[in-house]
Amino acid sequence: FASVLLPKGVARVRIPIRIPTDRAPIAPIGIDVSTDGDRPVRTLVYGEWNDLDVPLREADPMIGVRRVNLRVERTWQPALYVPGSTEMRHVGIQVGEYEIIQTR
Repeated sequence: FASVLLPKGVARVRIPIRIPTDRAPIAPIGIDVSTDGDRPVRTLVYGEWNDLDVPLREADPMIGVRRVNLRVERTWQPALYVPGSTEMRHVGIQVGEYEIIQTR
């Protein structure tokens, strides 16, 4: 799981995401993207950087920040798939710096 926290006035945000490998057994990985309690939307993530374009609906004025939730369907261990790697941590996707596209 990961969350991207945004200022409350954001209406649309672009979030770069990728899997840090393009190995066939790993890529693509499905992720569920949700905002403000809405139903999650499934999207596929690949080995190259892609922009996730996320619209946000009007928020309650009492809310101080907005949150985009990302849930990875599965994790993987680099040492099992990347030659020469000894990294046994469970990893999912990489998330880059977001870019605000539209504000209210």
